[in-house]
Amino acid sequence: MTQNQLDDQLCVEDVLSSQKFLSSNYNTAVQEAANPKLRKDLMEIQRQEQDAAQKVFSYMSQKGWYKVSPADPQMIDNARMKAQQQIGGQARMPGGAGREERQFL
Repeated sequence: MTQNQLDDQLCVEDVLSSQKFLSSNYNTAVQEAANPKLRKDLMEIQRQEQDAAQKVFSYMSQKGWYKVSPADPQMIDNARMKAQQQIGGQARMPGGAGREERQFL
């Protein structure tokens, strides 16, 4: 790998890290916004940040700079089933699920 490629990779990794940080902060802002219009605007900005992060991730993946191992299909099915059970359980529980369950989702 040439020095130029390494510099490019580090720069793009920094961009992705920044996008993740921004998305996380917008997520908090959305959850804590008391004004419905402001909340809607923040949600749109967050969506745009997530779209930008996806583009950076795709670019890194194409270059071989961000490698993701394929998930085991059985593990995916198990996680999906567990999430669906927890979502279904929240609908039946007065006041929603306990704090631990909400953190999982």
